[in-house]
Amino acid sequence: MAESWESEYGRTKTIVFIIYMAMFVYAVMIFWRIPFIEYQWGQTQEMIFYVLLFEAVGIFIISIFLPNILLSSEKLSERFRAAGGQVQGLRAVSGQVRNVMIIVAAIGEACAVNGLVLYLLSGDTMRPWIFIIITIAHYTITMGKLRRAREDMEQLSRMG
Repeated sequence: MAESWESEYGRTKTIVFIIYMAMFVYAVMIFWRIPFIEYQWGQTQEMIFYVLLFEAVGIFIISIFLPNILLSSEKLSERFRAAGGQVQGLRAVSGQVRNVMIIVAAIGEACAVNGLVLYLLSGDTMRPWIFIIITIAHYTITMGKLRRAREDMEQLSRMG
């Protein structure tokens, strides 16, 4: 059974990584100015920048706490026990971890989308990097949460 949740963890980790890889596509588009957008920075673009930045910071903060709430050791233990049996419990916990981590990754990747949107609306190639950096930071935090969930799954797999 350990192989089953380990392989599910590997798939989850791969899916999360692929979701974040979209950020590199956006970074390439911004760096090489694809498509070319004439630079325009006025009051509208500045307002959009601050709105997108505020949204990105909010998303970042929310998605840090979301796994803490949904993937706490207590929640995973409850899910494990409620499934009735070790095999079913590990499947239920693995599914919960997978779903939450995919949601968190998609939310975190949205920060990079904000950078691309800013580029497409203004042609600015500097400020969008703020959003890419936020996404990179988010990725490291997400992977840390995934590793912590793996440790909890490992402990649950030892329970009988």
